[in-house]
Amino acid sequence: MLPALKVGGTYAARVVALLPDRRVRLALTDGSVDARCEAPLRKGETVTVEVDRLFPEVVLRVRRPAGAAGGRQELPGATPR
Repeated sequence: MLPALKVGGTYAARVVALLPDRRVRLALTDGSVDARCEAPLRKGETVTVEVDRLFPEVVLRVRRPAGAAGGRQELPGATPR
């Protein structure tokens, strides 16, 4: 089930699985999403994601702490699990 998300909202997400084709499964408070990801994430890692848009597809961005490598990274094509 896709959690209730709003554009501009930020959410803590845990990487629960690394999937084929550069996709990841993220666990959020109320559910999980699968997303294509260019960021070098690791299973078990906790990140903050920001919702850029919900339609026509969910687009999330990984927000890295200031000074962390990689800056913000888009996670387009998130789909509910």
